[in-house]
Amino acid sequence: MHRVPVSALPAIERDIVAAMTREFGLDLRQVLFDATNFFTYINTFNEHSQLAQRGHSKEGRRSLRIIGVALLVTTDFRLPLLHRTYPGNRPDPPTFQSLAADLASRYRELAAGTETVTLVFDKGNNSRQNLDWVERSPFHFIGSLVPTQHPHLLEVSVDRMRSLEANGLPGVRAYRTESEVFGVQRTVLVTWNQRLFDAQCRTLLRETEKRRQHLRVLQRQLRRWRDGKIRGGRKPSLAATQKKVDGWLRARHMRDLFAVQVREVDGLPKVNYRFQRRAWEQLQRRLLGKTLLFTDQAGWSDAELVRGYRAQHHVESAFRQLKDSDCIAIRPQYHWTDQKIAMHVFCCVLALMLCGLLQRELSRHGVKDSIPALLDALRGIREVDVLYPAREEGGEPVLRTTLSRMTDEQRTTYDILGLENLAI
Repeated sequence: MHRVPVSALPAIERDIVAAMTREFGLDLRQVLFDATNFFTYINTFNEHSQLAQRGHSKEGRRSLRIIGVALLVTTDFRLPLLHRTYPGNRPDPPTFQSLAADLASRYRELAAGTETVTLVFDKGNNSRQNLDWVERSPFHFIGSLVPTQHPHLLEVSVDRMRSLEANGLPGVRAYRTESEVFGVQRTVLVTWNQRLFDAQCRTLLRETEKRRQHLRVLQRQLRRWRDGKIRGGRKPSLAATQKKVDGWLRARHMRDLFAVQVREVDGLPKVNYRFQRRAWEQLQRRLLGKTLLFTDQAGWSDAELVRGYRAQHHVESAFRQLKDSDCIAIRPQYHWTDQKIAMHVFCCVLALMLCGLLQRELSRHGVKDSIPALLDALRGIREVDVLYPAREEGGEPVLRTTLSRMTDEQRTTYDILGLENLAI
């Protein structure tokens, strides 16, 4: 690994991607960009790495140093077209901006033979600078907006939206309009998804029930102090009680859904709370289940825009695969210098590319398994050497090589990939 300088990785990746797109005829009409971070176990006081930094870990590992990885992938089996490793304390918008030149360069390399390329990214990459670059770039785009930053769009009720069930999107409704986004008029699609609405409702109701339980227990404890049933230990203070309540209500929407009063009565704190039913109903009506999409592809239908943005799950799936510690694992990595970290990530992205091509090839022949399942099946196909005794005294033992017994799925995979050409 030490023989490959970090400066050579972009050129190596460019040549590999060019060969891949040429040999496999990939669909490049739509590409997906996103970034995430990976925690490491690099020592806090190790000064050999500038990539491993403390920042906002998307997996909640605040005590560990993290590295960032950005990916541009196809919707065609999430095949990587571009990746970059960057310091883990850098937020998403500057990352997108720093990769602008690389993205434009990769577009020019890939766009031959493709009429247009549409870049899909999520709201974490939104900023005026990024959208100004997208406006000047050769890409078309589909993105999403932070709902709370566009309250007038949230006022669009579900009743005003058109059902997309006839377009193969059951439970999805959409309202098309135009709105100013970072100073430019854009086509905006306000969408509502029944499944998303149900999932968000269940999640919020679970979280509100937890807060109710915490507040009930706190009330009982304070009542026992006032009734003299608890005599030993330090008395609860107003400040400590308020801090505890604030911690419970810090989660998203909790302050809107609970009205909590903490006051001092007879030298002890007293807590009263009420669940805001009207706020809950307003949250359901205005926000839950809704996604705000914006685009410069004004000629696309509502269903095409929804499907285009939904393709974002491919890049999210790629990151989940890279975080799988059993298959194509970026972590754990036993390196602590930037060159080794960058090389390790490059090898993992290359493995993701090869596995994606494997999955794509088998899918064309009806084998629809996941990457871990395919690798597990291939791992079970083995050559077995059997050594037989000499047929006559003083002769040489006879070696025979055969294949292990295969399942039907393994036999199908073996035949599709032509693995008999590799057998001894």
